[in-house]
Amino acid sequence: MRPWAKSGPRPAASAKATPQSWYRAWSDLAERVEAVARQAGRVGTREAWRRAFTYRQTAAVFLAPSDLRLKDSWDRARAAFRAGMAREDAPMRPIAVPFEGKARPGYVAEPPTVESATPTLLTIGGGEACAEELWFWTGAAGVRRGWRVVMVDLPGQGPTPFAGLHFRPDSQVPIGAVVDHLRTRHGTPAERLVLFGMSGGYMVCRAVARGVEVAASAPHPRLSRLGHRGSAGRLPQVLGPALAPDARGAAPAAGGDRA
Repeated sequence: MRPWAKSGPRPAASAKATPQSWYRAWSDLAERVEAVARQAGRVGTREAWRRAFTYRQTAAVFLAPSDLRLKDSWDRARAAFRAGMAREDAPMRPIAVPFEGKARPGYVAEPPTVESATPTLLTIGGGEACAEELWFWTGAAGVRRGWRVVMVDLPGQGPTPFAGLHFRPDSQVPIGAVVDHLRTRHGTPAERLVLFGMSGGYMVCRAVARGVEVAASAPHPRLSRLGHRGSAGRLPQVLGPALAPDARGAAPAAGGDRA
């Protein structure tokens, strides 16, 4: 459960739970909380919409990609987030970043006073992240500290698979497209832009290593030791030699293209 909803109500656990009962239980809870959101005061409404957003996401965890309810759950989750977003203290607006003939969704959140010297934090999420979640992880904290915060989905994140965009190894390409968009459309120079990877730390590292220009980067990978005994057994065998004790301490080979 996400920290911004962990103290709220949740369906009763059952040893006989199935993917279908899971979906129904969390969806029912989301509907009840949405009903509360429509009647509460400003702060109560905002908090209720946040919970509804998380409950809609949770409901869809076990749905197959071909299940039509997956997109419906996502659409409802995003609608709940944006309903709560409209009641946030920080000004926040949706943006769309063009990419390979399609649009990748995201958000820009700004402090009350924005100047030419206001720094920008571009936050990238991990495998199961979406731009909406990044507001809770980094967006609110960044705005409180006087930063403009940009949160954008990479291909494969959020609703992008519904548009035919999927994960790809060359993360420098979609991340670079966001940096270019911020520079050309929003006037954000590289020297005022910091790239942060929340769980998407390895993608950020690759982007910077392959030529994406920013003032600084802060990768925050969820797995810092891939060869650790707790995770090595769940990785493909092909990675075994690379994770051997004598290989993990070796420096990577120099060179390599940035394409």
